[in-house]
Amino acid sequence: EDRERIVVRRLKFEELRLEQIQDLE
Repeated sequence: EDRERIVVRRLKFEELRLEQIQDLE
């Protein structure tokens, strides 16, 4: 379960990063 949690957390983090990058453009 811990592994899945980490993966989900990482995916969410990546999404936020992508959104921030798009906002900069």
